[in-house]
Amino acid sequence: GHLIHLGTQTTIGSADTQDKMFIRFSHQEDRTDYTPTSTNTAGTFRIDAGTRIVGGVNAGTYTLVLTNTAAYAIRFVGPPFTFSIEQVGSNCGLMSQHSVIAINGVVYWMGQAGGFYLYNNR
Repeated sequence: GHLIHLGTQTTIGSADTQDKMFIRFSHQEDRTDYTPTSTNTAGTFRIDAGTRIVGGVNAGTYTLVLTNTAAYAIRFVGPPFTFSIEQVGSNCGLMSQHSVIAINGVVYWMGQAGGFYLYNNR
């Protein structure tokens, strides 16, 4: 497995580089190695819809990351890219980090503007 950090620093150890839309993941089975190289699976990416990542949840075959305006599905694809990320929803921002749950591969959440949403990876 990989350890995924949401809304983290673009430069490890530098608080001045905090980016609320930045995602960093460790090398597979090594929660201490976050430096991307040609021989490991560590990496980073920045998502662009919204101003901050509010929360995320693992749903088995994918992880759903929710910003204040959008939903992104992250899927393991293996080397050399490790993960794919796809925006799967807009105008559906997460209300709070505790207003999301995954049940049997389906993610349910409450939106910032009210209402409820679901994503079923289809």
